[in-house]
Formats: sequence, structure tokens, C-alpha cells
Amino acid sequence: MQIQNRKSFIAFIFCCLFLSYVMSLSYKWKDKWSAGVLTWDVSGYYLYLPSLFYDDLGQLHNYNYIVNTYHPSGDELAAYRAPNGNYVMKYACGVAIIYSPAFAVGHLWAKYGGYPVDGFSRPYAFCLTLEALLITFIGIWFMRKVLLRYFSDQIVALALISLCLATNYLNFVTFSNLLTHNYLFTIYAIILYLTDKWHKEPSYKISAVLGFFCGLAALTRPTEIICIIIPLLWLVTDVSSLKEKIKLIGANFSKIGILILCATLVGSVQLIYWKIYSGSFLYWSYSQDESLNFLKLNIWNCFFSIRKGWFIYTPFMLLSVLGFIPLYIYRKPLFWATFIFTLLNLWIFTAWSTWTYGGSFSQRQVVQSYAVLFFPICALFKWAFQYRVSKLLLMLFLAFCIWLNLVMTWQANAPGGFMESDNMTPKYFWTIFGHLNLDNSKRRFVEVEDEVPASKEKLLNPVYKSDTGRIEVLNTEHQFLSEANLKITNPHHGWYRASMEVYLTGWQYNGSKNPYVYIGLYSNNKIIRNQSYLIQRVMNAVKWQKILIDIETPETGAFDKLKAGLDSNHSDKDILVKNVEIEFVPGN
Repeated sequence: MQIQNRKSFIAFIFCCLFLSYVMSLSYKWKDKWSAGVLTWDVSGYYLYLPSLFYDDLGQLHNYNYIVNTYHPSGDELAAYRAPNGNYVMKYACGVAIIYSPAFAVGHLWAKYGGYPVDGFSRPYAFCLTLEALLITFIGIWFMRKVLLRYFSDQIVALALISLCLATNYLNFVTFSNLLTHNYLFTIYAIILYLTDKWHKEPSYKISAVLGFFCGLAALTRPTEIICIIIPLLWLVTDVSSLKEKIKLIGANFSKIGILILCATLVGSVQLIYWKIYSGSFLYWSYSQDESLNFLKLNIWNCFFSIRKGWFIYTPFMLLSVLGFIPLYIYRKPLFWATFIFTLLNLWIFTAWSTWTYGGSFSQRQVVQSYAVLFFPICALFKWAFQYRVSKLLLMLFLAFCIWLNLVMTWQANAPGGFMESDNMTPKYFWTIFGHLNLDNSKRRFVEVEDEVPASKEKLLNPVYKSDTGRIEVLNTEHQFLSEANLKITNPHHGWYRASMEVYLTGWQYNGSKNPYVYIGLYSNNKIIRNQSYLIQRVMNAVKWQKILIDIETPETGAFDKLKAGLDSNHSDKDILVKNVEIEFVPGN
């Protein structure tokens, strides 16, 4: 049997197999799945279902049981008390609706398999994960189908490979596939496919299904209401085509009415929920610290910051920006719908106050829009393939992006993964760049910058040592280590290193009580330079471990004292410390 568009079909099969394999590598699936799957934001999306079927959706009587048994998001759930006394879920309910088939299967498995029937035990998490993987395949399939209508089989095949290997889409359909972005990507791929099909063959059926998915997008994340831009401006190229579009809408007014009705009915589910449980059809369910400010955008941070810039961690998507030029040239009917949607999407993306969007690899909130952004990328491929040099440069860039994305995805998700998801610094970024393994002590560079040069480490000379074998115990009553207090009579440029052996009797989960090590330079008892970091970044509990911290002295300027030590920060766990030492090596 002859397979049409064979290259893109093979690419689709490869992507499905590759993503399935990568997902199987996650430590989350090895033991208690719910412990690694139904956590943080995911537990918030999901909480509707166990609360509706096993609890009181407005009062959450099982609140303490879920928190104490499964610890889904620290010490609290993603639900807040409304003024009327009811709990109101932080997140919209669209994902919970998508989860519901898997939830039903998980319920039956738990009920007849001897697991707790509470929504969070192993069967639920496993079924949700498999459903998410299936939805991933559906999204890639529909993306392939709609792209093939406008680009060659070869270009679409390369696009699918690029999507799954060179972008952070890989992360959010494997290791974090229960977040909204996986589902929304598939919804957008279907919206694009149905939009294009409707313009070729308007019908009530397509209108109803298209309206359903537009409503579901907004029900999943209210800001995704901008998806309506796609069918509204599809194939509009100029004023003349806009007039033709208006005529098309007028000629199919009843079909448009069905689309709007279906979208409204689906989207209104959230409004009804808010009315029942908060007393108002419109309700701000997020905390006061989270908001949209459309006049104060985080453009540089969102796109180029080392901390979490989209183009720093997913540089392949730079091609989507450049691709709008050849898209306008080669596929102008697609330009305005995709371009205006992208502008609005990025405006919303950069307007969110907490622009890092929590702990995640790269910028996650744009992943769903990749279904749209691969139109300009394919247009750029089409242009580049016409010339030998541009084709070569494109393939070299793609190879680099695939390597980088695979390495960084591993760094973010491997057991003991060392990618800093929310607080990356330039020093730490370049420390881990390209590495698949990391000396645990290097994690300190998330908070400190100074480091004794490798060429000088063997030249370090001891200038202070504590009593050999003496062990100090730090706790809530004895907070500070007996400080290494070193007088400096002849200051000059160089590096000091403080080190000590530390034993943690237990892990401190309360972030406000994390112990830290510090070192500082003083002049007349006034601090002129200091470094410090939380020791749990580099420590393993219940094990003696040597930790260190460096500080570089100023090139000029006097200092007469150095202090170094450890602050328990009122930790609930005892901390044992011994063999404190300070060393120095002069600069050139």
C-alpha cells in the first residue's frame, strides 16, 4: 500500500515512539506515580474531580487528608476561601474536563484493584499519564495534516522532528505532560485544522466542533480566548479579502451562530461554577500577587534573560519570528491570522506579573502556540531549502538546537536534575552548560559568583583551622556556628575559601528556615563584600559532607577582617558541623 506524504508520516511515527520512550525515562513513573505526577499546578487543575465525586466541592473536607497523604503542593492546595466561605479553585476547570475520561478509568481500577478510591492513588495518575500521551499523538497528527495543506511533505517532516526534538515541547509532553500546554497544543492544532476545513467547506458540523474547541481552549486558560483570532482572520490578506470574508460570514450566518453558541456553552461552565461557589459570575481566583499588567511588560526577561529567557533556553523558536517574513511572501493568506494571534499571545505572555511562570524548563506558557508558530517556521524552511548555503546553515542550527534541547531537558528532569528552573544565574548557566552530570558543590553558583580559579586551587594555604574533632550542634536554640573571625593585617588581592564538614539530621522543607553558609570581608566592622548560599542546594541529608564557599578580595581598597560561618536560620533539624577551615591564595 502506497502511503501518501510518506516522509512526514514516518516522522510522525518516529516522534510518537521517541516521546513515548522519553516519557518512560522519568523517575516519576518508577514508584508512587501520584507523588510525582499529581503535584503543584497539576493538582490544582485536577482537584475538581476528586472533590466533586468524593468530597464537597465547596468545602473540601478531605483537604487535610490529601495534603498529609500525598503532599501535592507543599502544605496547601490550589484553592482559596471566597468571601462567602466556600473554597474556589485557583485554576479554570477545562483541564479537569479533559482529565475526566482517565479519571473514570482510574476510579474503576482503584475500586476493583484494592487501591485507595480518593483520586490521588496510583491508578489515577497512571491513567491520566497515558491519556496525556494519547492526546499528544493526536495533536502532532492534526498539526501534520494542516501543515501538509500548505507545505511539502519534506518540510512538514522536518517541522515535526524539530518540534519534538529541538523545542521545550519535548519537556511538556513527556516529563510534564499533565500541564495545560500539552492539551492546549492539541486543541490549537485541531482549531487550525477545522478552521482551514471550514473555509473550504462550511458546515454545521464543523462549526459546532470548532466552536466546542474554541470554548474548551478558553475554559482551559481564559486568556486563550484569543484563539478566535484564527478563524476570524484566516485567509484574510488585505481589505478586499476582508470584505470577502465578511460576505462569507454573512452567507453562513447560521453556521457562525452555531459556532458562537457552542463556544459560549462550553466557556460558560466556568462562569456557572464561579457563580455557584463564589456568588459571582466573574471571580479572580488567583492570589493578589498574580495579575496581568498590559502596560508593564517583561519583554527582555521573558525573551532573553539568563534567568528564564525563552530564546535562551529554546533558541530554535527564534526561527518563528524570522519566519513571518517568508510566510508573508509565500503564504500570505496565513500571515495576518497567525501574526496578529502571535502578537496578542506574546503581549499576554509578557504582561503576567510572575513572568517566570513557576518551576519549569524554559518558558512554558508559549508551548501551546507552537501549533501556530510552526507556520512561519515552515515558511522559513521553504525559503532556506532554495539555496545551498542557507539550507546548510539551517541544518547546522537545527542540529545545535536539538543537542541543546536534549541536554537541557535531561538536566531539568533526570533524577537529581540540576537545571535551575526559576532562579538561574549567568555563573550557574555557564557552569552547567552542555553537561550531563554535575559536581553537587557547583550548585552553589545559583546564589554565589566567586570561585577560586582551578589553576590556583592547589596553591591554597590554610590561614585558620578550628579544633580538630570538635563538633558543634546548631538548632533553634543554638543558631550560629562559632564564627571563624580572621584579622587581616596585610590585605591584598586574592581568594579566600572557607570550608567545613556538615551533617544534616533531616531535610528542612520550610524554605524560610533553610540554613546557609556565609563569608564576608569587613573594614572597621563594616561589611564591604559578602557571599552566602543555602546549604541544602549542595547537601545530602544524613551524611557528612564537606561544603565550601569562596570570596574574591577587592583589587583595591582596605579590609581588615574576614568572617565565615553557618547560620541554622532556626531550622527544625539539628545540624552538626566540624573541621572549619579558611584558606587563601593570592592573585597575580
